[in-house]
Amino acid sequence: MPKEMPNGKKSSLGDIFFFFGVVVISCLIVIFYISLKNECLTSQGEIYHLSNIHHTHSGRVKMLESDMRSLMRRDFIEAEARSRIGMTFPAPESLVVFMGPEG
Repeated sequence: MPKEMPNGKKSSLGDIFFFFGVVVISCLIVIFYISLKNECLTSQGEIYHLSNIHHTHSGRVKMLESDMRSLMRRDFIEAEARSRIGMTFPAPESLVVFMGPEG
């Protein structure tokens, strides 16, 4: 006949396994929570960085649009035409119309 463990020994061994199981599961939950929180913080940092890049580029686009508008102005085009190719522009003249008897 095999010797049976006393009921107290069996219970304490089960309690030890239960305790270590709970500790391991708790550690896994804490590690999962910390890694998830770290991932969220990393994503928020990347979002902030990308929004700063977007803001910088949108400011540069506005500056380039302003430069484009200034390059398309008539006075700038006339000044460039005078300096680069020596073009002259006629002064505006008034048109005088005389109406008299036909004949």
